[in-house]
Amino acid sequence: MNIGQEAVPQETEPAPFVVGIMRMEVEGRDSERFNDVVARAVTELESAFAHEPRLRTRSLSFAGPHLTPGAGNYAPLDFLEIGLAEKLERDLPFLLIVTEVDLSSSSLAYTLALPSPLTNIAIISTRRLDPVFWGDAPDPQRTAKRLTTLMLHSFGHLVALHHERDTANVMYPLEGVEDLDRMGRLTTPQLARIARVLPHEANERSTRD
Repeated sequence: MNIGQEAVPQETEPAPFVVGIMRMEVEGRDSERFNDVVARAVTELESAFAHEPRLRTRSLSFAGPHLTPGAGNYAPLDFLEIGLAEKLERDLPFLLIVTEVDLSSSSLAYTLALPSPLTNIAIISTRRLDPVFWGDAPDPQRTAKRLTTLMLHSFGHLVALHHERDTANVMYPLEGVEDLDRMGRLTTPQLARIARVLPHEANERSTRD
């Protein structure tokens, strides 16, 4: 550099906010199918996150948690306790835990997902997303699409998005698996809100664990 020539500061990319996607297989009855569906869904989720360059995904796995089912279902709190430790150890602002077993619910026969905005962790079940569960033909693509939508919906809760009445919106208050087939759209105001609140939700809530 010549004397007297001022250095031009280089622009740096903003630090990414990582969304960990942790596979937590409990019973291991069909690992290949489970892993394939999650991998497909993560790829689709990355495409959905393309609108926000600060968002990144990181695929993780947690082998063999020893959990005891109650009435055939597993308590989401058990997964949340494991997730809290993993989230802290890996220094993740957001964590989506995906399991293949049913999750219990205090008011319903089952629950598809349980987002915890206080901890920035969501527990998600693939158990009923597969058409095979309902006696239909296998459809890995449809199952992965449902999982992607469910992950987006859960992440929306973690960044304080509100429910929407539009059945095509990703934040529609879903009541059954079929709702996921229609959901998926994010509006411009929703995208703007994510961009605005992302630093606060990621950094502020990570200290509450």
